[in-house]
Amino acid sequence: MADGSSVHHGSTDDHGSSVAAWVGVILLLISSAIIALGIYINNDPILIIGIVIGVLGLIGAIVLAKAGFGVAAKRHALAESRASEGRTGRGDERSAE
Repeated sequence: MADGSSVHHGSTDDHGSSVAAWVGVILLLISSAIIALGIYINNDPILIIGIVIGVLGLIGAIVLAKAGFGVAAKRHALAESRASEGRTGRGDERSAE
């Protein structure tokens, strides 16, 4: 391991980073800002819009995760790629063809 030839990364190296997670987080951040603005300026329609965006963000993240854009799908694809590398040799070695 000291020569850097073999590095093992566990299946949780992604730390939850997926399209579904990013869409959910971004929409919830936008929602939080809109809700805060609605509270600050005492405007109920803006507050309701922020809440709706937050709910849509949660629903969108769940739908994307179920559609295969979540962490489970990334882990499955990673496991398949590691299995194919195991059958064909190491993935970082290239032949000089």
